Amino acid sequence: MKKSFKILFLIIISGVLFNTACTPRAVRKPLKRKDTSLARILVKREIVIGMEDNFPPFAFRDKKTGELKGFDIDMTKAFCRVLDVKPRFEIIDWAQKDYLLSTRAIDCIVNGFSYSPSRAKAFTLSDPYLRTAGVLAVMKDSSYHSIEDVKMKQIGVQTSSSMIATIRTAAKKYGGLASIQTFSSADDALLALKDGYIDAVAHDVLVVNDLIMNHNEPFRIIPQALDADEYVIAFKRGDLALKKKIEAALLVLAETGEIEEISKKWFGSNISVIGR
Repeated sequence: MKKSFKILFLIIISGVLFNTACTPRAVRKPLKRKDTSLARILVKREIVIGMEDNFPPFAFRDKKTGELKGFDIDMTKAFCRVLDVKPRFEIIDWAQKDYLLSTRAIDCIVNGFSYSPSRAKAFTLSDPYLRTAGVLAVMKDSSYHSIEDVKMKQIGVQTSSSMIATIRTAAKKYGGLASIQTFSSADDALLALKDGYIDAVAHDVLVVNDLIMNHNEPFRIIPQALDADEYVIAFKRGDLALKKKIEAALLVLAETGEIEEISKKWFGSNISVIGR
């Protein structure tokens, strides 16, 4: 009797184990990353903005006071006031921007950051706040007057700049351009242009125009755009809450006319596209 009971017990246990092994376990869905981007800012009452300080008229140092000035500086201070947080401007190495955003060493980048499809995959990007264009800057006394004149010449551009892709796009349109020489900053590229090491620099038309008109630099703009460009604010991928809050603050500034005032201050007219 005991032996029969023991055999029956083993059969039952084996059946339970077999059924358990064959029954599919509930699939545990991975938890979605909670978006704390806005909460972090509101708790610390500060937003860290990554930028360079050699990009007039968007962000640059006053030669007398050392104070940061420019369109992006004024716009950032304005939307931070609406959010009731303090802006902290962090001067960064442009080539390190991806790493700095991903590690939250900075909260966003407001520094003439161009939109591109590849950047849209790597970052969370705001709606455009300004439209501009990429152009070629040459020396004022050079013999280059068209993009065709610069074929087979040396074109300087900043490392990790979206302008590299712009040049390649233009090369398809104009049948090929020169070899690209990269520099750690746009300032270094422009210095190389003045020293005669390269023939042209691919840069933003608003920046080059400001250097010519307000800083007496001996450059000239070739009157053909390489490509249209849009400036956006860049965030760590997935930081939608902070992005939406800043966009809402910018719309408030557009409605009150403050963005228009800032634009006229730096460009002479309202070229912002916020809310338009």
